[in-house]
Amino acid sequence: MRKPTDLGNSGETCAACATRSLVALFEESAARRVDKTAFIVRDERLTYGQIESAANRAARLIAGLSGTANHPVAALLEESVETVVAMLAILKTGKAYVPLNAVYPPARLQYMLEESEARLLVTDAAHADLAATLADGRGVVNLDSLGDGLSDAAPGLAFRADDLACILYTSGSTGEPKGVYNDHHQFYPTVMTSRESVGIRESDVFLLFGSFAASGPARAALWALISGATLRMGTADDLGDIPDCIRRENVTIANMGPSILTRFLDSFDGRALPSLRLVYTAGEPFPRTLLERFFAAVPSGVEITNGYGLSETGPVCNFHMHAMPEFEGDLVPIGVPVAHTRVLLLDENLEGVAPGETGQIAVISPGSATGYWKKADLTAERFVTDPETGARMCLSGDLGRLHGDGNLLHLGRKDNLLKIRGWSVDLSEVEGALRAHPSVKDAAAAVRQDRGGEARLVGYVVANEPDAADVAAIRRFLGDRLPDYMVPAGLVALDALPLTVTGKLDRRALPAPEGQRGEMDTPYVAARTPVEEALAAIFAASLGLDRVGVDDNFFELGGHSLDAARVISAVADTLRVDVAMSEFFARPTVAGMAALVVERLASSAEADMEALLAELESPASPTTPDKDA
Repeated sequence: MRKPTDLGNSGETCAACATRSLVALFEESAARRVDKTAFIVRDERLTYGQIESAANRAARLIAGLSGTANHPVAALLEESVETVVAMLAILKTGKAYVPLNAVYPPARLQYMLEESEARLLVTDAAHADLAATLADGRGVVNLDSLGDGLSDAAPGLAFRADDLACILYTSGSTGEPKGVYNDHHQFYPTVMTSRESVGIRESDVFLLFGSFAASGPARAALWALISGATLRMGTADDLGDIPDCIRRENVTIANMGPSILTRFLDSFDGRALPSLRLVYTAGEPFPRTLLERFFAAVPSGVEITNGYGLSETGPVCNFHMHAMPEFEGDLVPIGVPVAHTRVLLLDENLEGVAPGETGQIAVISPGSATGYWKKADLTAERFVTDPETGARMCLSGDLGRLHGDGNLLHLGRKDNLLKIRGWSVDLSEVEGALRAHPSVKDAAAAVRQDRGGEARLVGYVVANEPDAADVAAIRRFLGDRLPDYMVPAGLVALDALPLTVTGKLDRRALPAPEGQRGEMDTPYVAARTPVEEALAAIFAASLGLDRVGVDDNFFELGGHSLDAARVISAVADTLRVDVAMSEFFARPTVAGMAALVVERLASSAEADMEALLAELESPASPTTPDKDA
């Protein structure tokens, strides 16, 4: 008997999933479009023919250095043309793709390398030194120096559908990241289902924000390329003016999580976006207010899709909207299951809940992962047998409720795994890293909404000795062990963590940060010039702080790349100076930015500079832009 909240499509997949491979589909796509632009990142462009040739040369070298199929091969890169070449080259060999984001702390990268047992590390010239440090006896392939003598022809290596295809690491509740691994016959339907549900076409230009080290962007890149579309990789520099990027590149589909969508709307000036037909958003809860803002601002004819998926299963549900829909509550529904996927809402006994009641989201999908790499207990806990159908089922840990209209609503995590700026973050891992600091006796982490409605990670620490919590030292400690999106934007020292009457951590009673600058190694120095005063006000408004010193590092105060984009936009509006994201990262202090601004102003007309300085010195000068605006 079907469960009351057993949603939609059959969990069975098409026969092609057992016989076709993503590699073959890309090779067919490239053969038909040799001279078409396939991939754009910054000012670099590759055609399908160039990607295919480069991936074939790299695949031949990798195959000769890394043994047989199934062997994990790590790719240590940032978003670049080498990223897509490395991914395709590794898949062409029949080996397992293990992406490592080069911005991760070395300790985290070392853990992933050791646990995955990758025998080979693929990198580029920009990361060669880091690769050499991490290699520890592993072979290293530098894509920027492959040398001559390697054939451009496809290697044509044979591998089976049940050979290992990838290990994609995500945040883990044990205090270390966990690797979700797929065979080729599982990886195929997760990519193909996404492609079909979004409806990407050969004529599309697809704007993608995110790292190939995360499962969602890695899959999205593949379904764009096998469709013959042009993939435009979004970078930090694009965040300041996403609409301009869309117009310049004639983007037709933009993949943006809610946090990125907020930045898009912040910089949208109302001018037409003639090429854009679809915005696809996923990875975080989607607030109603953001959707209302989207439809109020964006010209009619642009569709938006709210997607929901898991690293363990690929895409699960989609909710397509052409105009502001009617629905209950403050969160946008995630819709109905995608093709070949069944979704159930279950109670603690794995029994179906009644329509309208809250239950854990469980997924039956042909793309469900084999499990968690070297974590048999966790695999057995999360991948179970459906007692009614006998099908293999993934317990998501997410809570959901079925609307009366048949659409599913995602209500958040059953445990501590949350989404921060599109990344999965397990609060237990953050808390474990906090407790590892020698001065910390106990710790907790929570997510709070800042004044702009954006999710912010906050850490709470109890020191071994009274008043002994060195917040600045703890932040540096975390920065060496966690990726930046897992380092709390705020750290609060407490005498003790609040507990419930049953003795458990009471997360609801954790206090909100007070908006103060907090302890830092850098002494507070007030602004000394009108330009520094304007910049200090912009920094403070973006970070939600009462004050910022001229020597304070923006990122050590808890800022991240989306905050930086907000600052750059405010600098352009207030000081009439354009700053690139790379320049901001190089000078992340008020003093450093002030020097750059003055330098730019000095190169402009003297009268313009004098007028701006007079405006800044005026009491009515708008030097504190409201981040809610």
